[in-house]
Amino acid sequence: LPSAMRPLTFVTPQAVAELRMKRPGEKLNLERDLWPLFELEMELQYYRVLMGNERSKLEACGSDGSALRQVIDDYLRTHPSAERFDYRQALDPAGERSFKSGEEFTTFVERYMEQEIARARLGQGGCGIKAATDVWYEVRKELGSVLQFGGLTPESHRKLIEYYFPRFKRIVFGPPIINIEKLLALVRAGLLDFSVARNPQVLTNEAGGCFELQCAEIPDAVRQAEILVDARYPSAHLLRDASPLYRNLQRRGLVRAYENRSLSPDISGYCPGAIDMTEGSHFVVDGEGIGNEDISVIGIPTEGNLIGNKTIARGDYPGVWATEVIRQLGCRERALQGALI
Repeated sequence: LPSAMRPLTFVTPQAVAELRMKRPGEKLNLERDLWPLFELEMELQYYRVLMGNERSKLEACGSDGSALRQVIDDYLRTHPSAERFDYRQALDPAGERSFKSGEEFTTFVERYMEQEIARARLGQGGCGIKAATDVWYEVRKELGSVLQFGGLTPESHRKLIEYYFPRFKRIVFGPPIINIEKLLALVRAGLLDFSVARNPQVLTNEAGGCFELQCAEIPDAVRQAEILVDARYPSAHLLRDASPLYRNLQRRGLVRAYENRSLSPDISGYCPGAIDMTEGSHFVVDGEGIGNEDISVIGIPTEGNLIGNKTIARGDYPGVWATEVIRQLGCRERALQGALI
């Protein structure tokens, strides 16, 4: 079996630098410039598993995408039963499929969970789909370096934040196998119901004194519940944040929402919900566009401009910030000692 993970071949800092050199003064377009490289990265990992002992032909291609695709086409032509890679099915396993009833959808989810448990047990070395999609761990870091502070066009920024990131997060950053096995056991025992889980609407039933979940895509999928728990991880959105802290900061003009502005006046910008800040120092930017050196921001409020900052332990900035604080305190201490002398 091939090794579990290897360094990226196509989505590299050098490749991104070359893209920027080809388009000086422009923002990169996600699907035109970057996504083809990611697709090559996924295909390489997928076919390394699928081709087994013949994968040396892939390795010999290096970073030549055309040669890689030719090797893959030759392999599929001589192995007609081999399944061609398509990441879109992994992102949305239901796709355009329609379901006649909530029970049918629950059965679909149950089978999907069984499939994913089996794939997870095989791991990257035994499952081509897992090997391909798990490349997202590394690719997202490089995409994040392009995304931040307006490196992508506003529409590309929107597509990455609202479409690709949530879907890859679901299939790559999943819970341990044992947790899914527990959920599957609850489904089989009839204690967990997915019949209204496909794009449900949550309504209040005043007459019944309860909540009512309805699924517009499945006519008979309706369930009632006395207790509703919103257990989703809240995403950052400064303009919609109801906390007194952010409300007061906005009211006083001390902060503003970050906007990825288009280079063309005819194209609208995109506000991902992150707080605006200065690049490098992360000082908050006020309503007049001026950085406030007394306040630096990190973590969840930066999500959307930066990525992977749900906790302060991720990324390089905490160390940079701490080093700068120590440096400033040292300067202050020396200045005080000089004044006393």
